[in-house]
Amino acid sequence: MTIASEITKLQTNLSDCYTSCVNKNAVIPASQNFDNLSATIDSIKTGDFYATLKVITNEEATVTIDGETQIAYGGIALFYLYQSKQYTITCEKDGYTKDGVLNITEAIEYEISIYPKSDTPDNYQRVEYIQSNGTGYIDTGFAFTSNTAKISIEVMLTQSTPSRNLFGSSTNYDNNWFGIYMQSGTQGGLYCGSGNPWTYNFSINNKRSLVFDKQGNTLYVTNNGSTSTYPVSGTIICGNDVMIASQPPMGASRSPYGVRYYSFGIEQDGIEVRRYIPVYRKADNVIGMYDELNNIFYPPDAGTFVKGPDV
Repeated sequence: MTIASEITKLQTNLSDCYTSCVNKNAVIPASQNFDNLSATIDSIKTGDFYATLKVITNEEATVTIDGETQIAYGGIALFYLYQSKQYTITCEKDGYTKDGVLNITEAIEYEISIYPKSDTPDNYQRVEYIQSNGTGYIDTGFAFTSNTAKISIEVMLTQSTPSRNLFGSSTNYDNNWFGIYMQSGTQGGLYCGSGNPWTYNFSINNKRSLVFDKQGNTLYVTNNGSTSTYPVSGTIICGNDVMIASQPPMGASRSPYGVRYYSFGIEQDGIEVRRYIPVYRKADNVIGMYDELNNIFYPPDAGTFVKGPDV
């Protein structure tokens, strides 16, 4: 009997909870996700067929598999599965629910860890910044429903990154924008509604604190404390979420290279809705942004980031 030489973790950003899955005696293809988990194995137990599924939560949670419900007191629930089949799994924590399926194909040990969106800062280490590498972006889960909105960002370019988006939202790339598109290596343009009212040459290793405040047909831009005013037209209501290090619907294809994000914030109608700081999760070193307002961690929706030093 051969034991797999490597345990592969599958880390997926779900809409309702964050889940990783480990097959103790198997390699799980990285392309799989929680909605259709399956495993290839090279280790099979002898005797009667059964598989064990250990569900680990960092706090108490409710887990239901094919109608059997357990509360993970102490952060662990253990299930014994006796058929080779597709099992339906529901994970619930603090009102957040995610349904998925797990294909059990052999009598092996599976382990699922649930990291709910409702979380505490103690589970994360703050860092000075997170840096993009052209592969990763973060979906904030927030879409503008008003034309009175503000985005605040602290950012620095460490290299040229043409034809990429530092952040933003839009309907179909060039409609109803609110975000920065890098027009050339270091020159970026803030696109707002139907126009491009503001451009700036960031230059390399030039950290900027920027605030883009749209109030109807007027845009106030504050660049390292200095404020300018620009007329704008069109709407920023687009139906898509604001992304950090990209812009919908482009996803990872518009993720910039070598951009450091020190903070990111969103307001709408004078109400703060997101306040992000860069962190990594202590449990598994996943790098992302933590929303201090809602106590929610946002790992990358695709790709990865590089973290700066601990602070």
